[in-house]
Amino acid sequence: MKRKVVLCGNGGLLRYVNESLQKDGSVEVGCVMEDINLLSEEKRLETAEGIVLAVSWRETEKWIAKIKEYNTGEIYRVPVHAMQYRLPIIRNGHFLPKHVAKVSGNDTDLLYLETHVADTCNLKCRGCMHFSNIAVKANSPDLEDFDRDFARLSHLFTNIFIIRLMGGEPLLNPRLKEYMRIVRHYFPAAEIRIVSNALLVPRQEEDFWKAMRDNYVGMDISPYPPTIQNIDEIRRILDREGVPYGSIGDTLQRFRKSLTLTPTHNPEEAVQICQSSHCHFLRKGKIAKCPLPLLITDFNQAYQCDITSEDYYDIYEEQSGSELRQKLEQYADMCRYCPDKEAFSHGGTFIPWERTNNNAYREDWVVEE
Repeated sequence: MKRKVVLCGNGGLLRYVNESLQKDGSVEVGCVMEDINLLSEEKRLETAEGIVLAVSWRETEKWIAKIKEYNTGEIYRVPVHAMQYRLPIIRNGHFLPKHVAKVSGNDTDLLYLETHVADTCNLKCRGCMHFSNIAVKANSPDLEDFDRDFARLSHLFTNIFIIRLMGGEPLLNPRLKEYMRIVRHYFPAAEIRIVSNALLVPRQEEDFWKAMRDNYVGMDISPYPPTIQNIDEIRRILDREGVPYGSIGDTLQRFRKSLTLTPTHNPEEAVQICQSSHCHFLRKGKIAKCPLPLLITDFNQAYQCDITSEDYYDIYEEQSGSELRQKLEQYADMCRYCPDKEAFSHGGTFIPWERTNNNAYREDWVVEE
């Protein structure tokens, strides 16, 4: 008898998964659920022997939480790159672990992780949230240390659903393909994305594109004005090389100031406003709720400030992935340096996009109080 599963999701990924399951024929799709608000009305969800989830990473956690209210069985999450690279997801009734993530039953999944593979950048945007316009050294992670860190993360977390390699500008790192291979080795079903302004795409050699394809990596393009001016050529190359890509938003015409100089703000309000509160950040064996605690040193040194933070955790000292995840989901003490609603009400919280050339100012980041 075929195992009965319920398929949950939306969009093109849902259609791809449904077609793949029907073509394989080794499981029976009891029903397809596209609306999370209707899960409570679907009785077949309670008796399904498996749930197959086909949604974007941004929707993943809320779907999983809702599904667990009605079903205690196995949940399988299909990443978007399975569709983009046309990968098989099931064979003889078994989901392929290289291409499909089996959701943990003990909360040892992490939704999102990002890490630098280069601190410096070829654009040097004013007010860069990662301080790449004032970084003076590439600070690319040592490959052995990088491998060791991801090996450790794979012991703490059953899955990390999306992993972004970024900077700075990651394409400035000539060994980027080796970092991709390491991440894919330890997290075979993760969505791996290179976050790039893409201006260096035309300079990449064939071995780089082969590494992207071999490791099922996509590119998230940051649409700064210089990028948009060259977007047709960038898209043509990515299409030619068979590498999936997307944009992280509309053309970026302004940056939001991200700091105050006093830790006096409401951290819960700051987290609600913050655009980076889910951006768990890895650096040299440490992990933080967002990049700021691990990158603030460059700002302090450049402007003789004393924004202190110990809001990060040593992945080698943490013994439980579920407990570490809970810590990362709480607001951090450093959130008190981030603008809350009252700080935003003073105005002057955005600056127009510009490139800098040794002319970045403290005020590019700091909200006046």
